[in-house]
Amino acid sequence: MKENQTIRSLRIRHFIQIIVWVLLAEGLAHYLLVSDVSKNIFAAALGVLLVGVVFIFFYQKKTGKVVGTPTHKKIMEYERDRLGEKKWQRQRNIGFSFMVLLAILAFSALWFLDLPMEETGRSVFSYYIGSIIGVSGGYWSRAKKIDQKSHEEKANYGT
Repeated sequence: MKENQTIRSLRIRHFIQIIVWVLLAEGLAHYLLVSDVSKNIFAAALGVLLVGVVFIFFYQKKTGKVVGTPTHKKIMEYERDRLGEKKWQRQRNIGFSFMVLLAILAFSALWFLDLPMEETGRSVFSYYIGSIIGVSGGYWSRAKKIDQKSHEEKANYGT
């Protein structure tokens, strides 16, 4: 029971950290989009940021070390133990591939987007709320799948 409370506490702290990073990234993106910064510079900055994330994923893959806050490291160690090395590595590879794809798309936007883009007239807060709902749903559904698996069932996770 104490392990469940500890994991729950770690998950809540980790979730709050993720939401803070998402809100900071969206705030920066909003600032860049409404300021006089070129949309091409925005797309290039996004691409560079994503390439940085790709390098972090690559470093973690090659060294086996988890990069992040102490809370993030504890959650990743727990999930690695819970899922087993093979399934955990598979999930990490999927995340790495997704980040590479996003970086390629961000750099492709420099050539293929019709810039400047027009304002949609939506409230900025609707984007923040939508992303928080999306991140929350994904984070907690994944956490629930991992946390509820017994050691016998973990071999079937993700198949």
